[in-house]
Amino acid sequence: MIKIKYQGELQCTTLDDYCKKYLVSKIFKLLPLKEENRDWDSYLINLNCELVGASEILLKNIHFLSLMNKLEGLRSITKHEEYRAIVFDCIRMAEKLPDNFGDLSWVI
Repeated sequence: MIKIKYQGELQCTTLDDYCKKYLVSKIFKLLPLKEENRDWDSYLINLNCELVGASEILLKNIHFLSLMNKLEGLRSITKHEEYRAIVFDCIRMAEKLPDNFGDLSWVI
């Protein structure tokens, strides 16, 4: 169990599913949005807003902050290859969130 805001607890499997399935798919969606010249920037704003909320619920966990920072940095990337590489870095970070909840050695 993981302690969360409001004196609650979250099952590790719930966090695992949230990060490895839900977040990974949300992050991956940034690729086709950008490639199809759709509104990826608004989507990114909403995704980061969700991650800010998750960070608050999970008692300001540094891992979520690191992921948010990297995603926010996508705005400054102009080359598609770099954008794509960073999106996949973010996916790897999201997949590792539950496995390394107390360890910062995985941060890229």
